[in-house]
Amino acid sequence: MKHKLEELLEELKKAYAKSDNKIHYNSSKKWGYKLIITNLEEKQPLIIGFNSGVDNSWEEYKSGKEYKHQATIEKENFTKIYKGSLQRAMNMCSEYFPHISFEKGSHSNFCFFRSEKENQITKNDIELCKPIFKKMITIINPSIIFCFSAQARQYLIKSGFLDNYQEKSFKIGNSRRCISAKAELNGIKIFFLPHPNSRVKKELRRKAWEYCSKTV
Repeated sequence: MKHKLEELLEELKKAYAKSDNKIHYNSSKKWGYKLIITNLEEKQPLIIGFNSGVDNSWEEYKSGKEYKHQATIEKENFTKIYKGSLQRAMNMCSEYFPHISFEKGSHSNFCFFRSEKENQITKNDIELCKPIFKKMITIINPSIIFCFSAQARQYLIKSGFLDNYQEKSFKIGNSRRCISAKAELNGIKIFFLPHPNSRVKKELRRKAWEYCSKTV
């Protein structure tokens, strides 16, 4: 798997050279690209978002030293790296999917180019990432996929990547609407749940998780 992912990383490097995003790597503040953080095992859970964000308050970023392109694929346990919002998502998962462990899982995105905001990713850059995303899914062959991005969900639908797509909308009074969805990607179950940082009422968030957990 390591060899195949490193070949895919080279493909990503070539795609980035054609991207609109590359201008930001040549500027005073670098964005760059990242393919995946993985334990290099098949049939393990995968978490995806839309793309990797940039912390514009980080001194290393403001000084132009970071971020760097991912250069290699090494065996890593992303649960020991990530905290904050992703940790909250894994806590919810342990409650509603108690049989799933992320210790040997992977973390990636639909788009592999970094940005400060999601709307800074162009359609051209999405098209460059789509075939690489599909190949990545085939290589790591996850047991289950969790997606915490409405943007990624919309692009996956528009791209025709999903089968048996079903969604449900939850709302209480004048509260913000919460959408939960489930589908199959390459025959693998994928669940779309609200981002841990989204302003969704706790009761609606729980309903979203309950909706997905009933199918497993």
